[in-house]
Amino acid sequence: MTDTRHRIMIVDDNLEMAQALADGLAERGYDAVAVGSGREAQQRLTTGRFDAVVTDLRMPDVDGFQILATSRELDADRPVIVMTAYSAIDSAVQSIRQGAYHYLTKPFKQDELAIFLGRALADVKVRHEAAALRDRILRVADAAAPVLVLGETGAGKGLVARALHADSRRAAHPFVSVNCAALPEPLLESELFGHVKGAFTGAVADRTGLFAQAHGGTLFLDEIAEMTPGLQAKLLHVLESARVRPVGASKDREVDVRIVAATHRNLAQRVRDGTFREDLMYRLDVVSLTVPPLRDRPEDVRALVEHFLADALARNPRSPLRTASGTSSTRAASPSANSTIFSTTWASSRTLPGQR
Repeated sequence: MTDTRHRIMIVDDNLEMAQALADGLAERGYDAVAVGSGREAQQRLTTGRFDAVVTDLRMPDVDGFQILATSRELDADRPVIVMTAYSAIDSAVQSIRQGAYHYLTKPFKQDELAIFLGRALADVKVRHEAAALRDRILRVADAAAPVLVLGETGAGKGLVARALHADSRRAAHPFVSVNCAALPEPLLESELFGHVKGAFTGAVADRTGLFAQAHGGTLFLDEIAEMTPGLQAKLLHVLESARVRPVGASKDREVDVRIVAATHRNLAQRVRDGTFREDLMYRLDVVSLTVPPLRDRPEDVRALVEHFLADALARNPRSPLRTASGTSSTRAASPSANSTIFSTTWASSRTLPGQR
């Protein structure tokens, strides 16, 4: 039977210390290996499979920085946690800058190591899932079928929709979006399908609907689960016939539109509750993509921080972060700010990239 446990290397020139840590991790379900020298650790990394490395920084032959470099050269995604004495905090911070996941100050508790190791391995899993999501976006971008994007509010479903459009052959044509929860049924119907002059009170001129505006491109229907049953039936007709009829018109018009829909709701449950049409769900859910929430994508937090900091600098020419020449002195948050940011549990992000 295949051993699916995570394999962890513990490196310390005090082999008893390394073995004690390995035993503690083994009790927590890991396959942990104790190594008593940096040189042996490098050899084992070259020939064996390890999901993570925990290494002391100061060792006589090959130190923790060299082990970190070797590990990243062989597998840039493999997390490395460094151990250091309190007097060597500066070195530990330097290791973080060189790619270490975290540092622990000796002495520390086994539970503390287990917590950060668990987080590190979870981060790797999420990065791989994000890469898989990006790969799937590229593979389905040119498909004619609708795509259903799932995820919590603020997870980045809109950016996924834009990526699907940008990576498709429709990229030169319009990308049009509408929030189905933002408008009452009569207004949303007119917004989607358009209307002719005199169709209702206030319709003083013909109006082109979003389906027609998106002709040749992509129409993004956000919060699709909030659409009323009456509009669901009309949307189903459009998906089946590729034709729309403006409100008050007597004739249909053909449209060539790729539909991307998104929701944070459980559509299958909505079908069971009788608030969403089952036939429409199956029409929309030809291809589905799930976007994990920001709290499960901690590596994206750094990119967000850098983005918002750069944006703030661009908007504030007299920022104290700018040098005398007017250029920005830094694009990175301070260590104390990073500590606060990365210790926060983020519920969601309304700026980025739910399961049934």
